[in-house]
Amino acid sequence: MCRWVAADDLSDFDRRESGYQRVEVPRDMVELLGWQTLPSDAHIFIYVPYAPEVVAKYGLDGSGHPLCSGPEPPEGLDESTEGAGLALQPPSVHFPILQTYIDVCVSGCLEHGEEFAREFIQTTFKWSPYWLNERELARRPWLHQKQYMHIDRLLAELVPDFFAMRKLESEYATLLLDSSKP
Repeated sequence: MCRWVAADDLSDFDRRESGYQRVEVPRDMVELLGWQTLPSDAHIFIYVPYAPEVVAKYGLDGSGHPLCSGPEPPEGLDESTEGAGLALQPPSVHFPILQTYIDVCVSGCLEHGEEFAREFIQTTFKWSPYWLNERELARRPWLHQKQYMHIDRLLAELVPDFFAMRKLESEYATLLLDSSKP
């Protein structure tokens, strides 16, 4: 989802995306989906996560936000091993893919059309059997996620093997119990 904001407004985004580094995207890496053109002075950014261990290592600032946030890495960060996007782990039994996060991403993509949502799903990697369907009232998703049928249909079509392994919280709890056994 794109939002046009003035550069002086980015501090709000930096605070919201705590634990992420704001990185400028080169203009030649941007593909516009419509007739619009980028203004010649436009800057485009993406937020890239730091690994949880890195966030823990560098701690929090006085307002409770990770020091690993915003456009500049924290002082002393080893960019070759601790940089944003490095040392991230794939989903696991203790850190699964969350359905509500997928819903947010795919819903945003659907605002630009089904083809864009399809491309997003098809070009996303590291899908995992560790997929928790923790939607509020997951057994009645239409109450809180109006596009659930569209999202689920796309996921079932485009990542069927992983979608079939998605579990409700009660089912997922058995994975957690099994992982704690020696």
